[in-house]
Amino acid sequence: MHAALAAGNPAVRGVVDAAGDAFGLAMATLLNIVNPDVLRVAGGTLNYPGYWDTPLATARAHTLPELWAACTVARIQAPDLWW
Repeated sequence: MHAALAAGNPAVRGVVDAAGDAFGLAMATLLNIVNPDVLRVAGGTLNYPGYWDTPLATARAHTLPELWAACTVARIQAPDLWW
C-alpha cells in the first residue's frame, strides 16, 4: 500500500480515500451523538500517506460546528498505546 501510494497509483489512492471518508463519517456520528471533549484515534492505516487528512475533513464537514469546536480530535502518536 505504501509503495503504491508513493507511486501515485490512482486505484489505491481511491480505496484509501474511500476508507478515509467512511472513517470520517464514523467519527462525525460519534461526535454528533456522544459529544465528547476529546477524540483520540490510532492505528496503522493512519500512517498511509495522505490518509489522515480525508477522515479529518469528512468528520469536520459532517459534525455540527458547535460540537466540532468543543472537541479536540487528534491521533495518538505513541504506537505502544494503540491497544
